[in-house]
Amino acid sequence: MLTLQLRLLLVALRVYARIPLPARMADRVGGESLSPTRALRYLPLAGVAVAVPAAIVYACFALWLPHAVAVLGAMLAALLLGGAVHERGLGAWLDAAEFRSASAGAMASASAGGGGGAASPGLPAVIAIALTLLARLETLSSIDPSWIALVLVCAAAWSRGCAVLVASAIGTMKPTAGDTVIALALAAAPLVASAVWTQDPAIFVTAAALALVCAALVRRQTRKHLGASVAAAAGATCAPDSRTPSPGNEPGPQDALAEADTPARRRTMNAVLGAVQVIAELAFLIGVLATLSVAEDVAEPEFS
Repeated sequence: MLTLQLRLLLVALRVYARIPLPARMADRVGGESLSPTRALRYLPLAGVAVAVPAAIVYACFALWLPHAVAVLGAMLAALLLGGAVHERGLGAWLDAAEFRSASAGAMASASAGGGGGAASPGLPAVIAIALTLLARLETLSSIDPSWIALVLVCAAAWSRGCAVLVASAIGTMKPTAGDTVIALALAAAPLVASAVWTQDPAIFVTAAALALVCAALVRRQTRKHLGASVAAAAGATCAPDSRTPSPGNEPGPQDALAEADTPARRRTMNAVLGAVQVIAELAFLIGVLATLSVAEDVAEPEFS
């Protein structure tokens, strides 16, 4: 079992963070192919694996360069290590939202990610991604330098936990309840440790709550406006009623088909994960900035 969990972690690092790993180590355990969906429980750890080097880059750059330039270097390091997986997923999600009336399978065809070919996002999606990156840069540049390392790690972990939580409610290759609980526990661990260390839990509670609210909004928009796209991907390998369980509440052959790992479903899931992660991470950063700003205003002495 330990070997299986280690391989799932390696799959998460390779697929959801684009960290180069030996393919033979990451793909199979005992002849059984490992689906990236099973590795979603370790998605927050993949975020930490990206954020920690980015924090180190920031610390090194900040020794000689201005704060904003050091933040930019950290963001570039995170994009390189992460392969812009979630940003491309956000682009696919936005493209699907834009063309939802033209094609029910827009998300599946527009998405890029593991198991499928890459597709370039449209101009509106590119503009939206650029605006989110600009907002991330501006928000991080406005946060006190002493908080940057903690904020980068916590935001990366918690936003990915939110992504797994939303994916568990979407009917396409959704993670199991156990995987969701593990992902949320791993995502919350850096927040709890940081809150204990800084003795200021209000900052992390506020930021986490704001990220959850934004993740819920993405989930609502996905189910409300892109339900047809999700259904199209979910029905790629099975009939509409293939999710009906067999008598005796035991899954039958059709249930296995319903959970089949197909490129269309994987691309759809990556689009949803990317949209939630990018938006939730930005919301977390804004929450931290807002809480720190309020705390500074309260702490300032009043002069008559």
